Amino acid sequence: MYIDEVTGLWNQRYFNERLHAECVRAQRYGRPLSIVFIDVDEFDKLTLQGSRVRDAVLREIAQLLVSAIRGADVSGRIDGFLEAARYGRHEFFLILPETDLEGARSVAERLRRTVEATRFSHRNAGRSGRVTISLGVAALHAGGDAAENLVSRADEALRQAQERGSNHIEVTA
Repeated sequence: MYIDEVTGLWNQRYFNERLHAECVRAQRYGRPLSIVFIDVDEFDKLTLQGSRVRDAVLREIAQLLVSAIRGADVSGRIDGFLEAARYGRHEFFLILPETDLEGARSVAERLRRTVEATRFSHRNAGRSGRVTISLGVAALHAGGDAAENLVSRADEALRQAQERGSNHIEVTA
């Protein structure tokens, strides 16, 4: 019910519920919370290769995200609780509790470099097995910021990153 069938990550429904709960918790206790919105660059080119290639790349990206956030040194996080979810056809979201904007930017940069450096196993994936991602980063505003506003700011940051071209990060306060 809450698991994406292709990637094995949480799905958008779970993400929305979890983000709301994390926003309430962060605001109640005055703690930082950031999110990262991730989009697979040139996804339509992968889709042209067929669903097998597309799904294989999405699964590999999901594994990279999980591995990278488990190993991330995010200052102040509690019990390593980080969430990754597939949010759309080729979008992913990370919820980073106990993480300020600079910490989230650092996680995003680590993810961007990791994906960029990965040679994907399917030979038809991207150029020579290379795929890149663009990322939008936003942090919860103190004093009543709603989850929807946080998502909207991260989405806008992602749009700005994509306007700069593939393989970019944009951070918004």
